[in-house]
Amino acid sequence: MVDISPKPLIEIQVCDRLHRELVDKLRKVHEGNIAIAASMQSLREKIFSHMAELRNLNVQGTKNQINIQA
Repeated sequence: MVDISPKPLIEIQVCDRLHRELVDKLRKVHEGNIAIAASMQSLREKIFSHMAELRNLNVQGTKNQINIQA
């Protein structure tokens, strides 16, 4: 059963304040997640770029001698 009796004003004010604080904290977490995702995307692009550079190198050699040609 739902209680539909009027709530005291102080209880409403406390709930509103807690709700605003929660929304603000969630917004900050969301912004942090966006920043982390952007950093991860940047790192991923750098890794793929370096991997492409390595694939473009022609590496030949023996145990004692390695020749790298671009």
